[in-house]
Amino acid sequence: MSINKIGSHLESLRIACNFSLRKAGEKSGLSHGYIRDVELGENRSTGPQIIPRPKTLRKFAEAYEADFNELMRIAGHVDDPQDSLLKTHRIVEISLDDVLYVQVDENNLVQVHLSDQVYYQSMLLHEYMQFEERLENSDFIRVHVGTYVNLRKIFFYDEKKGRIFFDKRQAGKFIDVAWLRARILRSSLDKAVVQNNTDGIVYKMEPNSSRSLIVRGI
Repeated sequence: MSINKIGSHLESLRIACNFSLRKAGEKSGLSHGYIRDVELGENRSTGPQIIPRPKTLRKFAEAYEADFNELMRIAGHVDDPQDSLLKTHRIVEISLDDVLYVQVDENNLVQVHLSDQVYYQSMLLHEYMQFEERLENSDFIRVHVGTYVNLRKIFFYDEKKGRIFFDKRQAGKFIDVAWLRARILRSSLDKAVVQNNTDGIVYKMEPNSSRSLIVRGI
């Protein structure tokens, strides 16, 4: 996607927060000049386009309380679902061990999120129900309707913000969890965090085939 789209989107988020450029700079830790350059889509001093990197988008997301994954998509760091569906159909084999979380939208488009990539697949309702059952039997938990998180990939849970992180540094992708749902899942979340941050903890190993996911129609 064009960088102008991410710039315009970030500007609209800043305005919605009622932040001046200086206030946005204070909140994000970025210079107000850089923020304006990003909004305009180019470096006003040297001319080249500015494409915010993921770690910079993380700062914007936290400052504006925005969806980091959506910013990543708009900036072009992950594929747009519609663009992906227009590509030649192919079959991809993914290990469930590499999956961070899975989401399904109102059109039954399943999004399989890895750390640096997203795969998309359309499923019929009965296919998705079978898929959900498989996820639940493969150490995935439902954090809200249509979203399953891999317990093996949870490294930090921020109770104050209600966010699950898949990186010890709390960087990269995350999932928001409603407070009430988090209370119900708290034991599972705490256990996963301890296991994933403790050396020597080994999960029960299943046959390789049971940990593989075949994604069609990407």
